[in-house]
Amino acid sequence: MGTIIYEAPGYGAEVFFDVETGSYDLTIDQEGFVAVMNDLHKGRDASTTWRWVIDISGGLLVVVALTGLGIQLFLRKRRVSALAWSALGAAVSLALIWWAMP
Repeated sequence: MGTIIYEAPGYGAEVFFDVETGSYDLTIDQEGFVAVMNDLHKGRDASTTWRWVIDISGGLLVVVALTGLGIQLFLRKRRVSALAWSALGAAVSLALIWWAMP
């Protein structure tokens, strides 16, 4: 008696087999495009390479956001509005995080 399980983003396959009798039971669970994109977004059932891609992309987005804020702070005419919008965005983000916490 044995089991082989294969999982990928939006896909899963399980084989239960019995060596003595030669019988097996195959179950395939194939999701649609949205489920594949959701799994890739979360890094679920993805390779370590894909997880590195997610982490590096997130780091680059943080760098881009911080450099954009830094540029806004150097411009006198936009400094106050940039800080106000940043504070509003931080407040909304914290409120959404608090609301989404179980």
